[in-house]
Amino acid sequence: MILDPSQVTSDITNVPPRGNAPGILKADALRELFPSSPIKQKKRARPVDSKLISTNNSSHRRQFLQKPTNERITSSYKERAWFQQKIPNSTLSMASQLAFREYFHGAIANSASSAIATTWRRHRRRKVARLEALSAAAVVVQTIYRSQRTQRWFRKYVASVRRSATSIQRMVRSRLARNHAKTHVAAMKKVVEEAKAAQWSQAALRVQVAWRKKKGRIHAAAKRIQHKFRAYRATRLGKAMLATLKLSRRKRERRQAKQKIIAEYLVDSAAAREQEHALMIKVTSNHNAVQGEKDRKTAEAAAAKAERRRLALLAAETTVRHPPQTPLKNKTAGKKGKGEWVEAWDDATNRKYVYNTKTGESKWS
Repeated sequence: MILDPSQVTSDITNVPPRGNAPGILKADALRELFPSSPIKQKKRARPVDSKLISTNNSSHRRQFLQKPTNERITSSYKERAWFQQKIPNSTLSMASQLAFREYFHGAIANSASSAIATTWRRHRRRKVARLEALSAAAVVVQTIYRSQRTQRWFRKYVASVRRSATSIQRMVRSRLARNHAKTHVAAMKKVVEEAKAAQWSQAALRVQVAWRKKKGRIHAAAKRIQHKFRAYRATRLGKAMLATLKLSRRKRERRQAKQKIIAEYLVDSAAAREQEHALMIKVTSNHNAVQGEKDRKTAEAAAAKAERRRLALLAAETTVRHPPQTPLKNKTAGKKGKGEWVEAWDDATNRKYVYNTKTGESKWS
């Protein structure tokens, strides 16, 4: 805590004595303890009555208040600075310091540092309150701004949803319209087909009526012809016509008999052809069997020949060819020239070959 020496001097004279020691002695003791204090520059307090003490204090306060503000602030600052320097560097005992602090408890509590701390706390409280108000206002502004942003976003979202719904509805309505148009066209085609069917039915009925009328007229005419023919049959012309009819019947019967003979011949020839075909099938199957056997034997012979050739080539590749071991009669000496080619026999392959004694070449026959 920072103490104001002016307040300390004023409080020293106003504090009542504790115990048996008078208050003036304690003030003198404090002045002896702090000889370089600004307190000794002032007049030493003398034992006077209480009225004088109160008069001196009031005059001191008036003088202190009548000083210019800058001078008063400067002197107060100097006294506080001196006191702050003396308190840490004091050589007083702990008991004296405790007695000092206990004795000047009111002065310390009412010192400038307490006022500064109180003012600072008030300032901090005002600043905190102002910050809280600003924070609350910022929260309100942010809430309004966010609500506006949310409203704008929601309007855009609703607009996009409405556009999507409109496009979907447009697609669905177009599909429904196409389906309705297809259904309507199909219904109209069905109506047209039914109308055409009715027209065809009416036309068919008219054709049937006309045909039946014609058949009726033909039947009536036939009945009249038959009636006239029956009436005319008893006459000579009718007899001639009857003879002609009988002749035509005989011709038809002869033709039918010939056709019957031809049919029987065709049946017999078909049976013969079937027998011939069966025989041909047997001959063909026998020929195929014989040819297959021949082909099999030929294939086996070719496979055996190829195997023998493969084995011979394999033996020729794996067997080291030595010089002729069994020299034979030189039949090709005159042909090959000067007796360098000699005909020899290879026991490994059972084959003859020609060997050149000079160059070491060998030719297989």
